[in-house]
Amino acid sequence: MVHLPRSLKALISTALAVYAKSGKSCFKPVRCLDGIGASGIMGLLWKKHILDNIGVTINDSRTKACERIKENAQLNDLNVKVLNRDTCALLHEQTYNFISLNCHTVAACYLDSAFRNLPKDGILAITTTDDAALHAITPEIALRNYAGFVTRTLYKKELAVRLFLAAVARAAARYNKGVHVLCSVAFKSSFTVLLTVKRGPTHANKSIRNIRKLIHCSMCEDRTFYPLTNYPIESPSSLLGCDCSSNLPGKVVLELGPVWSGSIFNEEFLVAMYHHSCKFPWKVKASVLLGQLVAEARCSITNENNLPQPQGNNFVVKREHETEEENSVKRLKVHNDVPSDREILNSGKLISVSTIKSENMNPVITLDSDKDSAPPFYFNLHRHSLKGPQLLRVDIVIQFLRRAGYRASRTHFDREAVRTNANLSDLTKILTQAANMNTQ
Repeated sequence: MVHLPRSLKALISTALAVYAKSGKSCFKPVRCLDGIGASGIMGLLWKKHILDNIGVTINDSRTKACERIKENAQLNDLNVKVLNRDTCALLHEQTYNFISLNCHTVAACYLDSAFRNLPKDGILAITTTDDAALHAITPEIALRNYAGFVTRTLYKKELAVRLFLAAVARAAARYNKGVHVLCSVAFKSSFTVLLTVKRGPTHANKSIRNIRKLIHCSMCEDRTFYPLTNYPIESPSSLLGCDCSSNLPGKVVLELGPVWSGSIFNEEFLVAMYHHSCKFPWKVKASVLLGQLVAEARCSITNENNLPQPQGNNFVVKREHETEEENSVKRLKVHNDVPSDREILNSGKLISVSTIKSENMNPVITLDSDKDSAPPFYFNLHRHSLKGPQLLRVDIVIQFLRRAGYRASRTHFDREAVRTNANLSDLTKILTQAANMNTQ
């Protein structure tokens, strides 16, 4: 069983609260399923803090686990439905529009049943820790379970998420459903993805078009997606910005995937979660994590990447007894002299107060095109920086990239990496320039 940290439990619970308030649910109240309950803590959190907007079902195929869930529900005086069923069989028979699956290891066996009855605008939150397949320990298992080839890279965590999302999109497309990723979070060797679905072959085709192969240089770790074409490419290495294939002997280019090439974050939904999390006891842990995810999803070209923190109807810079680390992701920077909220969102800048100030505003869950989605993958600075006694800090590199006109941000996948739309050759030039200025 994957042991979910408190921040990820808070993330999934906040997502449910936002979904229940959005009015997107086709059932009233929202039908929620904790498909692999274990102790039942996830479903009990939902029932305790989200109250009457939801109907909670907690399932586990093990008899002892079900007895433990019932005991915990009685101790907390909570009315939830507890089932002792096989998870796949239950998903085929019953319809739920918010499903959370905390998988033991392989999540692939749940995908088909999860999308069988998931209705329009329903949300699936799934956690897996299939190390051998997703982290390229055994590539054959990845090919067997997720229909893709991966190798060990410095961006393997995001590569694993994208490989898994490709399998998710194919499973949904078999039922004429398209997927839109709301959030992707990695924690140690496991990761959690939240996604919503749209019914219809048009949405299914749109999702399938986001599944592409990735060309990867095994020497410098430059990478790029293949273009969306059915025609063969004569020289795939020409798609890369490096010249390793021409300067080095042997074959240095690999084809990875196919993997998901679309966005792995939805900024609008993350911002709604960020400001909704302040209502719950887990607001500190959730706000720190969500603040990092919003900054990464935005991957701004400017330094205005911080979020206002709501407290009642006011926005404050820092709460009492709050550490600098917790406050660093939510400093107050609000600008009202902007044309419109939609233009701000598309430009990658701050979202206006008017988009989040109204208490009755329904959170946004859209399936629009990923026009300004975060750049795919990231570059590890330990791998790509010049060899020398001093290693540039990530924040300094981000500043140099933004001054050069590129989008850049930190990434929660790797603390020593930067997410940017600059290619490897441009990043190397900027790192050289920054290192020279630092030594002067």
